[in-house]
Amino acid sequence: SSTINGVEEGRLIFANIKKSIRYTVSHSIPEVIPQLLTILVPFPTILGALQIILIDLGFELFNSLSFAWEPVESRDGLMTEIPRNPVTSRSIQILRERKARHSNDIDPETGEIKESHGIQKYLSTIKKPFTKNFWLDLTDETIGEKLIDGDLLMYSYVEMGSIITIGCLVTWGLVLNSHGMSLSDVRNMAKANKYFTDSSPDYKLNNGTIINGKQQVQYSSEASSAYYIGIFILQSFNLFACKAKYYLPFGKFAFKNKATFYSIFGGATVCFIVAYTPPFNSIFNTSYTLSPVWWLPLFGFGIIVLLYASIRILVLRKYRPMKMNPEIAGLQMYPTIWSTRGSKV
Repeated sequence: SSTINGVEEGRLIFANIKKSIRYTVSHSIPEVIPQLLTILVPFPTILGALQIILIDLGFELFNSLSFAWEPVESRDGLMTEIPRNPVTSRSIQILRERKARHSNDIDPETGEIKESHGIQKYLSTIKKPFTKNFWLDLTDETIGEKLIDGDLLMYSYVEMGSIITIGCLVTWGLVLNSHGMSLSDVRNMAKANKYFTDSSPDYKLNNGTIINGKQQVQYSSEASSAYYIGIFILQSFNLFACKAKYYLPFGKFAFKNKATFYSIFGGATVCFIVAYTPPFNSIFNTSYTLSPVWWLPLFGFGIIVLLYASIRILVLRKYRPMKMNPEIAGLQMYPTIWSTRGSKV
């Protein structure tokens, strides 16, 4: 019926928005960590500001929007989940407790919260975080599923964000090491604050090799390109990992959405044009001399992304299973003269 279809569509929209957020937030840590390393270690620029803008407005935008066309992963699973905001005795009690806390803020005539005006409105907004009720409301027990919850933040920031960051940093280091530059070399050069420009003086590496300014720029740009491409490749794997909730991310459902492949193709076009087109190299701190061989470690970490997501689903399925509504066996009605059409029961 139309009611059932409406409920299904609403649940699908909620699920896809949550998947999109889970995917989008995952690239935040790989963007932040390089900036911290550049400042604290220090290292030369690992990921430039323009590269970050290109990531956010380029392939990440395409990929996150592809979830708008994501079909149902499992209709049975989607429709048998408990409601997101179920009405239970506990949820009613929580609402009553919250209403009691804000009894002084409610207009007795209208039953609605009193609204402040003018400067009083801004003062109340500033004071709100310093009130007891604010923190009680913030830490209130929640019944049902939230759009942004602890599980989503843990997956995106801590778990998948760490895997993607490690994969990109390892590849970045391997590219530098292929030119004889150890991490201590790179750190010492960045600390001296006079290298990694075309006019920089020559530098003698720990292995005895001497590199001039142009070589320093080239090697650093190649490593930066590898990190930039790494975010695209690993996030492409994460795109499929974020699709999975009821099943492992290897089923047919993961490949039903054509928009996924259109977005990956569009993102790859932007990513590799910037990385391998000389006119863009000087602008985005990339280098067309980066060998495609360095994509291989990134694909290896991409497989780790899918394996980790699969193991995570299996572990959660065992130790924290999803709450489902019990199946209803029939209408549970007693036979009447109308249902039996006058026959004896």
